[in-house]
Amino acid sequence: MLSGGVRDLEIGAGNEIRTRDPNLGKVVLYQLSYSRSSSRGFASSTAAYSTDSAGGVNTFFSSFCFYGNCEQTLAKTTGFCHFRPTHQNRYLRNGLSPPHLSESMTPNHIIRQTNTMRVPATVIATLFTLSTMVASHASGEGWTPKQQGKERSDINTYVRTVSDTPIKQFRGVVEIQHSMVAALSVIDDISLCQQWIYNCQEANYHVTDDGERLLWMKFDGVWPASDRDVVMKSVFLQDEPGGAVTVQSTGRPDDAPQQSGYVRIPMLDNSFLVEPLEEGWIRVTFTTHMDPGGLVPAWVANIVATDAPIRTLEGLKRMMETSPYRDYSTSAPPKELVEKHNLRFPTGDS
Repeated sequence: MLSGGVRDLEIGAGNEIRTRDPNLGKVVLYQLSYSRSSSRGFASSTAAYSTDSAGGVNTFFSSFCFYGNCEQTLAKTTGFCHFRPTHQNRYLRNGLSPPHLSESMTPNHIIRQTNTMRVPATVIATLFTLSTMVASHASGEGWTPKQQGKERSDINTYVRTVSDTPIKQFRGVVEIQHSMVAALSVIDDISLCQQWIYNCQEANYHVTDDGERLLWMKFDGVWPASDRDVVMKSVFLQDEPGGAVTVQSTGRPDDAPQQSGYVRIPMLDNSFLVEPLEEGWIRVTFTTHMDPGGLVPAWVANIVATDAPIRTLEGLKRMMETSPYRDYSTSAPPKELVEKHNLRFPTGDS
C-alpha cells in the first residue's frame, strides 16, 4: 500500500512477458510510434477486422499479420523492412518467395481496395458452406475462426485464449487427399524438419543422462528477436487400429544444456492430429501453444505465432507431395514407422 490510501497500484507492463533480446526495444518503439501515427489516418477503417485484444497498440498491424508474414506486411504498408539474410534463406528453403517492397502500395491503397471490393453472392455461399464444414470441427471448444479457406484443401486457422496466460493458443486445420501414413512419415522424419516446419533451422535427437531420447530443435528468430531453441518429448498415440493418430509434443526446457546464441523456449505444447476421412482424404489439425521465452511482450508473441499453423501445414502438404511419401498407403505402411510408434492399420485399408 502506498501513502495516501492508494492501493494495488501496478507500475510497468503488468503480466507481459519480457525478453533478454537487446534489440527488441527497437521494434516495440517502432510499433508504438507506428500505431500512434496510423490511428489518425486509418485505424478506424481496419478496427472491424481485428479481434486481437492488444488495444490501441496495433489494430492495423494485428489484423493484417494474420494473412502474411510480419515483415512482408510492414514492407507493403510502410516501406519499412529489415530482412536478414538468414530469413531470405529460410524463405528459399521452404520454397517461398521473399517479400518485395512495393512503392505504390500505401495504407490508403489498401483501404481503398478493401472498401471497393465486391464479392458475388455465389462465392459467398460456397465459402460459407466449406468453412462451416471445417469450422464445426473446432466449434464448442472456445476457438474463434481467424482465416477460412475457399476450397476443401485450403488451410483454416483458429485462436483461443488460455487461462492464466496472455499468450494465445493457435490452431490450423487442413484436409488433404493423401494417406495418414504419408503425413505421419513426414512428421516422424526429423531430417526433413527444416524443409517444412515454420522457421526451423535444424532438428536433432538429444539423449539425457537417463537414456531418454528427446527432440532438440532450433529456430530462426523473427527480427529483431534472437534465435530460439526448444527441447521436447514427442509421442505418437493411437486408440484403435486404423484410427486417428495424435503426435503430442511437450517442452522439456531443463533437460538439455543451454546453447550460446539461442534463447530457450520455456513452454511448448504442440500436437498434430491426423484423422482418416472418406474417399482417400485425411484431416490434419496442428495446435500450438508456446511461450517464446525471455521478455517478449505477449502481444508480440501472439502476432508472430499466427503464422506458425499456416506455414507449417503448407510445408507438410508440400512434403507429402514428394517421393516416397506420396506413394505411401495404410495398406502397406513403412515397417519402421509402425514398429517405432506401435501403430496399427487394418490390412487392405488405403
